[in-house]
Amino acid sequence: MDIDAVLSQAIQAPSGDNCQPWEIQKTSDGVEIFNVPAKDQSLYNFRQQASYLAHGALLENFSIAAKHLGFDPDVKLFPDANNLNLVARIKLRIINPQPQQLFECIAKRTTNRKPYKNIDLPPVLLETLESAASDVPGVRLMLAKGAQQRNILAKSSAINEQAVLENEYLHKFLFQHVVWTRKQLEQLKSGMFIKTLEMPRPAETVFKMASSWKTVCILNKLGLSKIVAKQNEQVYNHSAAFGLIVIKNNNHDSFVRAGQALERVWLNLTKEDLSLHPVAGIIFLILRIKGGGVKEISDKHQKMVLRSYENIKNVFHLDDTDIPAFMFRLGQGGKPSATSPRLPLKSLLRPGQNF
Repeated sequence: MDIDAVLSQAIQAPSGDNCQPWEIQKTSDGVEIFNVPAKDQSLYNFRQQASYLAHGALLENFSIAAKHLGFDPDVKLFPDANNLNLVARIKLRIINPQPQQLFECIAKRTTNRKPYKNIDLPPVLLETLESAASDVPGVRLMLAKGAQQRNILAKSSAINEQAVLENEYLHKFLFQHVVWTRKQLEQLKSGMFIKTLEMPRPAETVFKMASSWKTVCILNKLGLSKIVAKQNEQVYNHSAAFGLIVIKNNNHDSFVRAGQALERVWLNLTKEDLSLHPVAGIIFLILRIKGGGVKEISDKHQKMVLRSYENIKNVFHLDDTDIPAFMFRLGQGGKPSATSPRLPLKSLLRPGQNF
C-alpha cells in the first residue's frame, strides 16, 4: 500500500513561522511521526509545546486524508515514554474510501494576515466551530465576539509584536525565518514569506531595516516597537471574533490534541471561505513565563505579558485550571497576497522500510 498521497496532505499543516518541525518514518504497517526540536528553538516553543501543537494539526490532516483515500488509521500518541520526539505511531488498515467533507479544504487552508470585515458570524457556524473543537478529548474552543472584547484582545495580542522588537532572542528567531524573495521561497520551501505579512511598501522597507538588531535598537528609541504594536492592534481589531483553544492538562498529549482541534476549526472556516490568523505569540510567551522559562525575558516584558494574560483571562472567563494553548482571530479577509509553500514529502522521509 502506498500512503504518499495521505502524507502529502498531512504535511500541509501549519507550524510556527512555517518551520515544519517533523520527520516521517514509513514502517511495515503504517508510519511514525517524529518531532525535530532543532527546527524550532525559539522562546515561543517552551518544552516544544508549539511544535507538539503543530504535530496535532498534521495528525488531523492525516486522519482526514487517510479515511478519504481508503485507510483506517490507529493513532498512538507518544508510544515510547523514553523518546518524546516520537510523537505518534500510526497503524493503517485498508478500508473502502470514506469521503470527508474537509478533505478538499486541507490544500486550501492558509494564514491570512489582512484586516478582516467586522461581520456578524452566523450562530450555527459558531456552534459548528465549538463542536469541532470539543469533539477532541480535553479541548474546548472559546469565542469572543463583542467590540469591547475584540479591543482588549487586539491590544493584548499586539504586546507580542512590541516584545519581538525589544527582545534579542525573539527578534533573532523571527528574522531567521523571514524569506525575502520569491526565488528564496522556491529554493527553501519553508519559512515565512515577507508578502504573507501583508505589509504596505513603506512598512516593508522599515521591516527590512529592523532585521538588524543594532538598527532596531536605535529605531526603538524613536518609538518603533510601540508604533508597530499599535499598527498590529488596529489590524487585529478588524476581525469578526477571536478564538482561544483551551486545555486542562499541561502535558504533551494535550498540546497535540489542541493542534488537532485547531486544524478542525481552521478547515471548517476554510470550507465557509472565512479566514484565520494565529495571534498565538502572546499565548506562547505566557506559557513560557508561567512555566518558569524566563531566563531570556526581562522583568519589564514579563510584566507586560502577564498583564495581557489577565486581560485575556477576563475576556474568556478562564479559571485557574484553564490552560490557554492557542489564540487566533477570524473573519472575512478575502484572498491573502501570498502563501508559504511546504517542503516536499521526500525531504521529510527517514530512510527505512517502505510498504
